[in-house]
Amino acid sequence: MSQYITVNEYAALHHKQPVSVRKLAQRGSLKSAKKIGGVWLIDKEEQYPDHRRSGSVKSFETVRGMYLVDEIAYVEGLPSTYVRIGDQWCKKDVFRRQLYKTNPEPTPVPYDPFAGEDSERKMNAGWFEAAQNFGCLPRDTDFVRKELKRAATPDELAAVAAKFDAVKKSERTNVLGRFYGPEYEYTVREAVLELPDGVNAMSVEYEFRRMGIEADNYAPGVVAVRIG
Repeated sequence: MSQYITVNEYAALHHKQPVSVRKLAQRGSLKSAKKIGGVWLIDKEEQYPDHRRSGSVKSFETVRGMYLVDEIAYVEGLPSTYVRIGDQWCKKDVFRRQLYKTNPEPTPVPYDPFAGEDSERKMNAGWFEAAQNFGCLPRDTDFVRKELKRAATPDELAAVAAKFDAVKKSERTNVLGRFYGPEYEYTVREAVLELPDGVNAMSVEYEFRRMGIEADNYAPGVVAVRIG
């Protein structure tokens, strides 16, 4: 027997924001969603929408006017990118909407200085540029969570803060992936570190990232570190 839960409960179950789940329900993207007495209810067992698909390309799928692609590989020095849809590679130019089929697979360039031996893998972390400049979205709606580095432990956070004389000012909830659409959003908890004068925020961010911890110097003298 189906167990229906509220929007807030479903959002918490999938680490999403309630407003994002409500939008999906209103659009009909959640098949079990029904409104009773002004309240949206969703089957607990319904999976969060996922655009992933495998196999050969028969047609190019779009969401909000953007192509859904499985993989992306930038080619250095060109105003173009190459995307894989199913088992078909296509070229996508900045100023043209069309996709041009092309095989074999293009040669990728490094993108992540913290990836070590994996630094030659394709630039899937460049999805922001792919969406903003090339009109392409990842088919995998869970990519934000998958590409995040891990959370810091309390001891790790304290050790790095002490090394740079940083002070933990607060904790916050941060919703990642909003740029791509509600189905891509993922919520994390972050500690906000305030740095003393003369300390480069990028150096502190790099220190955490070398440890495999998600961090971001989102403002001068401030670094946000994932803790949950």
